[in-house]
Amino acid sequence: KLSCPAEGCGHSLRSEDSIHIFQQVLSQETYHKLLEFLTRDDPRIIECRGRGCEERVFVDEGDDFSDLTCPRGHRFCARCEEGPHQGRSCEEHQEEIFKTRKDEDVRKGTEEAWQAALEMGWKPCPRRCTYGGGYKSAEECDHVTCKCGFEFCWDCGVERQVPLVHDNRWHKPACRYHTPISEVAELPRFMPNCPECKKSGDPTTGRSCCFPADDGFPDSPGVTLRLTAPDGVTLQMPLPEEAEPGDEIHLTKGPEGKWGMKHIVKCGGAPAPEAAA
Repeated sequence: KLSCPAEGCGHSLRSEDSIHIFQQVLSQETYHKLLEFLTRDDPRIIECRGRGCEERVFVDEGDDFSDLTCPRGHRFCARCEEGPHQGRSCEEHQEEIFKTRKDEDVRKGTEEAWQAALEMGWKPCPRRCTYGGGYKSAEECDHVTCKCGFEFCWDCGVERQVPLVHDNRWHKPACRYHTPISEVAELPRFMPNCPECKKSGDPTTGRSCCFPADDGFPDSPGVTLRLTAPDGVTLQMPLPEEAEPGDEIHLTKGPEGKWGMKHIVKCGGAPAPEAAA
């Protein structure tokens, strides 16, 4: 009990109205130690969780315990170490953290398995079919056929029929079979037997399908894209099902300042259906 020492008084000095009296007679360090002692059992006084911070926050009824700010600007949750998490309970936030970490573990495991398979000579089917992919010896032809029936170039993954009806400019630039565009004088033209011309070419104008671009095949799983936003942020997101070779992935910043994939622009210039970020 902390009360007035005057005989017959007994007034409590723990009240908020009286505690300031000690500030006038004690050093700042001693006064703060006294405050720490007096408030150690007060549930309304919350210690900041910031590393090395000794500030305290007084919490009124109705305040959000999940998002407090101390006088030094540290934001934290009064009830768990994972704050702040405004608008979500500690349990909900913990579940979200667990899911995020689990997803990250799965992603890392998938990438490690992917790289291990590549080192053993495996390559994926560019169409990401249920058969997954396969192996080929160095002596075998680089024109391969997946069990799903898709024929492609083992080196770059481009569909076999495309360069077959055009020329080797339609291998991806990083492919050893690629012929640089500058070395061929003939202009690209629509080819009725080309599967890509059927998708994005124009037989009335003779416009051909686009030359394929390097897409990292086969070094990264085809189900995700790694993109770099204008501010340098690296994003990893699912490849939209409607995406096709030659498409351009556009990034836009949402209302909360997060980068996301807004839509795909087809090679011919016509916008594809929007895909949620």
